[in-house]
Amino acid sequence: MTSLPRDQRTPWPRLLNGALLVFLGGMLGALLRISFTVDNLKFDDFIATDSTNLIGTMFANILGTFTLALIAGARAGQPATAKGDAAWLFFGVGLLGGFTSYSAVASIVAINLDHGNLLWLETGMLTVLFGLAAAALGWWLGRTFGRRANGGRA
Repeated sequence: MTSLPRDQRTPWPRLLNGALLVFLGGMLGALLRISFTVDNLKFDDFIATDSTNLIGTMFANILGTFTLALIAGARAGQPATAKGDAAWLFFGVGLLGGFTSYSAVASIVAINLDHGNLLWLETGMLTVLFGLAAAALGWWLGRTFGRRANGGRA
């Protein structure tokens, strides 16, 4: 494994600052996501008798995916700045990374399939399909408005 020359490495203060931004954003994002499923915090509640838990997680994932793609599309082709990088770390990687949770969907689907609830497999697949559509729309809107804000360049 080769390492970068010393002058190309990220300085420790900048690295720690970035990690702190991701941590704080992720903490806030996870709190926002759990607000969609606040009634379903026990393991037994993941074995669904209704769709509240998965629908809330599904909504958070689709909304978060759209928003992340919107921000990424708007940033694409823009010059890097310290403020832009910090905002991306906090909002994109941290907040939206903590807000979305495809692993939660996969866990809920797997647990319910194990208990014979076959409908959850379709719901899990719809989450991925709607997430892809939301990402495509968010990216397109972000690129469109990002170009306009940048005078047609990008």
